[in-house]
Amino acid sequence: MTDVHVLHRWFDNKKSPILIFRMNTAGLLTCSFTFPPISRGKMIYFLRTAEVALTSANFRQNITLGEMSGNVLMDLNIMADEVIGPLLCNPENQRGWPKIVCNDMKRHIDELRSLMHQLKGEMASQVMLPMPTGVENIFQAEANFRESDGEDLDLHLKTNIEGAVIKWTQQIHDLMSEDSYIAFKRTKFPLPVADLDFYALRLKNLEGIYSQLRDPRVKRMASYLEATNSVYLECFKNLLTNVVAGVVECRDIFVYQRPLQYHFESFEGTDFMDAKPNIRPMFHCIGLLWGNSRYFCSVEKLIPLLREVCNLVIMQCSNSIDPPSLFQGEPDEQLLKLRKALTNLNHFIATYEMNRDKIETFFPPGITPVRWSFNFDRVFMRFNVYLKRLKMIESILEATVEILKLEKVEFCGLRGKIISVECMKVRYFIYICYMTPTMLKW
Repeated sequence: MTDVHVLHRWFDNKKSPILIFRMNTAGLLTCSFTFPPISRGKMIYFLRTAEVALTSANFRQNITLGEMSGNVLMDLNIMADEVIGPLLCNPENQRGWPKIVCNDMKRHIDELRSLMHQLKGEMASQVMLPMPTGVENIFQAEANFRESDGEDLDLHLKTNIEGAVIKWTQQIHDLMSEDSYIAFKRTKFPLPVADLDFYALRLKNLEGIYSQLRDPRVKRMASYLEATNSVYLECFKNLLTNVVAGVVECRDIFVYQRPLQYHFESFEGTDFMDAKPNIRPMFHCIGLLWGNSRYFCSVEKLIPLLREVCNLVIMQCSNSIDPPSLFQGEPDEQLLKLRKALTNLNHFIATYEMNRDKIETFFPPGITPVRWSFNFDRVFMRFNVYLKRLKMIESILEATVEILKLEKVEFCGLRGKIISVECMKVRYFIYICYMTPTMLKW
């Protein structure tokens, strides 16, 4: 059905309730009677309010116009704030309701608004602190409390503020308890950029929380808790202290981690066979991060980064040697390529050990050096397995190259022909094994 037919049918059919306009993937304006299952763009809808034929004279009275964005969560958030809340909390609509029902309805609406506010922040990868109900009255409530010498206490507002402080404490605790190991839960073999992104996002969230806590309303809330001798005042102070400490820590790590981004991108953009000169500067920069960052100088922060560097090296090496092609080309050529890769991998380990042994040179004068005192296998377990597997394949290729030389060998003497036939059988068997890479699990 074409768009013109849809339009005529909607105008002529009194029972068609809605007409939706949207842009399709080709950038053309289309219309339909139903909402699409998935839409990433804005939609305009015309809602028929009465089952009457539409004319140029009555369409304004019988049509409601509206729009919806491609972000359903944003629309739901607006609906909760501007439609559901005002509709259900309007005293005119609550006539005849018991007071307990009215209060319960208001509480549920506030919880819905708070939930939507948090979900909106999570969709934007930000932590949003939900404001307590009635926070718009905090200025007047504090003024009344001080003018009345503590007689005029808004107990309901105080309870809401204390409840908000509990929620904020939990949100901030969840954020602060995360560490860079979370990348290994999201991805099996994360790369070093995951560590950089973790601290960048953590800093963004903590600075956002700190900005929210500097809101004049929040300052008044703290003052109100202090004036009313609330037991949650100490909790609020600890919350603020933790946020400030977290911002300082993340800024320190973020500043000293930034130079690593260039080295990781340079290493990833270079073929592994030619990346040997990039390994030493990369480890040198990690050593400078360890020696100069006050807050990164912790084994539990360094281990995830080194594991991710190992993952990067393994990925680059695998891309360069192309495992499926190891058993398809000339054995001697593949052996040379594999040996060069092994040389770079051994250089990677040797560079790590060199920087580990001279770690004190990365610390500024007067600062007590902290050594890399962790178990080698905590970082290089996967790397060692990978290295052993390559060495096994190297031995297979070496044997293949030697066996294939039998093609040029001729035995003389009484048993020369028999021995030559047996050698050809061995050569044929090795050839079959070499040409069947599925016999080796990569």
